[in-house]
Amino acid sequence: NGDRLAVLSYAQLWVFDKPRRGDLFFSATSYKLDLDYSVMGLSEAVTWVDEETIWVGSESRSVFAVKVEQIPLHNK
Repeated sequence: NGDRLAVLSYAQLWVFDKPRRGDLFFSATSYKLDLDYSVMGLSEAVTWVDEETIWVGSESRSVFAVKVEQIPLHNK
């Protein structure tokens, strides 16, 4: 619904809350989940399923569901 932004890096899944003003998502509250390569392999795609669930797709065509509530707050 545009209230959060999901970003996938090589080793982390990041979620950023929408800022109160403007569109500087990276300055807002953020959450970070370290991804385990031995379990997930090389992750290459991310999409929202609904407001509470994110799918992370791997190069081997596996899909992993991540509940947003389980992603720890990132302390800047």
